[in-house]
Amino acid sequence: MHHKKVLACVASSLCLCSAQVQAWGAVGHELVGSIAEQLLAGTPAAEKVHKIIGMDLSQAAVWADCAKGVNPVNGEFVYYSSPRFKECRQFESDEGKARMIDYVRRNWDACQPTASEEACHKQYHYADVAIQQPKYAAGLAGTSDHDIVAAINAATLVLEGKPAPAPFSIVDQREAILMLAHYLGDIHEPMHIGSVYLDNEGKEINPSREQLDPTTGTKGGNDIDFHGPSLHYVWDDVAKDIDPQHPDPAWVAEAKAIKPSAGNVLTWSTQWADDSLLQAKKAFDGVSFSHVAVHSHPWSANYPDNYVEMKAAIQHEQLVKAGAHLAQLLAAVVK
Repeated sequence: MHHKKVLACVASSLCLCSAQVQAWGAVGHELVGSIAEQLLAGTPAAEKVHKIIGMDLSQAAVWADCAKGVNPVNGEFVYYSSPRFKECRQFESDEGKARMIDYVRRNWDACQPTASEEACHKQYHYADVAIQQPKYAAGLAGTSDHDIVAAINAATLVLEGKPAPAPFSIVDQREAILMLAHYLGDIHEPMHIGSVYLDNEGKEINPSREQLDPTTGTKGGNDIDFHGPSLHYVWDDVAKDIDPQHPDPAWVAEAKAIKPSAGNVLTWSTQWADDSLLQAKKAFDGVSFSHVAVHSHPWSANYPDNYVEMKAAIQHEQLVKAGAHLAQLLAAVVK
């Protein structure tokens, strides 16, 4: 999950705030990695990817969120583990923590975040494009040169042997693959691309970048109540019966049938964002809003009767696409 969804971490009597909450949850991200792993099996790219990262893609898929456990304390960056995130234990060796700390230090404030914005590496996980827009485009409200589309392209460039553009700092191909294994899940989660902007009456507006009033944003659904949790959290939460290490063969078959995106690989992330924006439109179709605080969220909403079923169908579709596209991107650039 992105933005300001926080949890309390206590270590050595020190309380830290961390946005260590994951799009799709760990299960969804691991599932994306597992699907990609099966599609790549037996290919030269699979062998090269494993050699570079030293783990399966399902394991790698949670790294970029586990790194959110790193925060500055008294001028030093420190990683604090949480028993809530068991999937991060694999990265909590001295070497693993050092890599996460180094990554966060390099990608903390190079994008010059404002006081109301998250650290740069956390902003790499999403965009907040108004659902009225027909497509994702750089320069729209909710986009930046360090959003999810730009982040995927930066990591892709590193795998092609080129430097990452500012403000990204990506030290090697291993880091690039660890980022992509996660970001391909993020970009296919509709709430990580599309968002609603609301006036005081709860009416949807389509802000321009120049006239954007930050108070109208809903942070990808994080500020909208869904009977307790936020709407964003509900979209991150996948079916409880999913076994990410053993994806349903039917899901893998669906992924295998998805054709690679057209054109240069550096255009693929924009195409995927366009598709996720369309899915986000569906996610907000028939939803009405009230500027009434409920369960700590500033907005409440009314949802169509079939909302949960609709959400599950879109989640299935997007998770399959994410696995397919991760495999296709790695096959195209890891030589």
